[in-house]
Amino acid sequence: MLAQEHAQPADALEGTLNVVILVVVLTVLGPLGEEFLFRGYIFRALRNWRGVCRRRVLFAATHIGWLPLAAAVPATVFGITMCLLYHWTESLYPCIAVHTISNSIALGGVLHWTWQLPLLIAGSTLAALAICRLIGRRLDDAHLIRHSRSVGAQAGRV
Repeated sequence: MLAQEHAQPADALEGTLNVVILVVVLTVLGPLGEEFLFRGYIFRALRNWRGVCRRRVLFAATHIGWLPLAAAVPATVFGITMCLLYHWTESLYPCIAVHTISNSIALGGVLHWTWQLPLLIAGSTLAALAICRLIGRRLDDAHLIRHSRSVGAQAGRV
């Protein structure tokens, strides 16, 4: 009886409520929180390339414990790519979409989903972008779309 009370990690993925919580946390809330923190705040605060290295260390630190060590290099490349995407688009929306798609594919793989994976990707991405848009409307998009011209002008750059 005691052994049954301590469910194995694979058993925890079987319940519908557990799967729903995993989907919401890992594919909607996680990407939203990380993108707002890392690209929306830290990237803007630390703009030089040394800042990219510091951000990567911070990003890696938030993933210690659940991210296998072998995935550290791809995660680092992903993080740098996301910083470049934010830099080029001057918006968090594409970063949130790509991050949500990436997490959805990873979660779908762990859950061994087949036909559910496209639904997970579409649903999670739409949910994350809808929440982002609601936050953007509340903030008048000022914190979601970078004001590069005013920031660049203040720093002496155009």
